Formats: sequence, structure tokens, C-alpha cells
Amino acid sequence: MAGIGRMHDYRNYDFIKHKAMYPEVMQKLYKHFGILNLFCPHRPNGSYRLNLGLFEERQVCKMLLELSKVEGILNIQDIKINGSTVEKISNDFMKNTPSKGVFEGTYLCEKEKEDFELREALGTKYLGW
Repeated sequence: MAGIGRMHDYRNYDFIKHKAMYPEVMQKLYKHFGILNLFCPHRPNGSYRLNLGLFEERQVCKMLLELSKVEGILNIQDIKINGSTVEKISNDFMKNTPSKGVFEGTYLCEKEKEDFELREALGTKYLGW
């Protein structure tokens, strides 16, 4: 009799982070499990401090930038790059996300502006869905 492989609900791995009450808990979760295991492009709303020198965190930054291009560039707020506040992200930064530095920002998208197909495509492109 052939065994059944483990089933994975990868679109919902991120639900663990919604139970964390304190930022330091999120940092420990990200460090332990990896941010790509806890990030879901279907629920990107939240605040981020991403070390672009780390592959996983740079990938999350790229997903947020791709989402903002389609769902609305104003969805990324309170942007800081290397500690300096910027009004908007340059096209060069979006096309060639640097491999060092720190990106900070808050992604907030209204429900009616969410692009399900794009979010699913990002899961395939970056997360191997």
C-alpha cells in the first residue's frame, strides 16, 4: 500500500504570525522559521523591516514592490531606506532591488483593490506554489 504524503496548506502558513502580540515575537518567529515560510502574498498587510542583505527578506521586499505596482503604489507607506524617509520608491529601486541595506515600510491594501491572480502568481514565482 502506497503511503500518503504530507499535505501542506502553504497559503495559510502565515496564520501563526497573526497570533503574535509583540514585535519581538515576530522577529523570533522569522528567525526560527524563515520569513518566506511565514509570508503569504494573499495577506501582505503589515509593517516590515527587511534586511536586503538576506535573500529571504529581499524576496519579500520584491513581492511587496510588485504588489504595489499593480494594487497601488500608495499601498506602501512610512517608507524608509537605510533609515532615511522617502516619499516614494524609485523605479530603479523597484527594478533592481539592492542586495544590501534596510527597507522599512507598511503595506496596506483595501480589500476591493486586492488582485487575487497577481498574489497567486507571486506565490508561484517566489514561493514555488
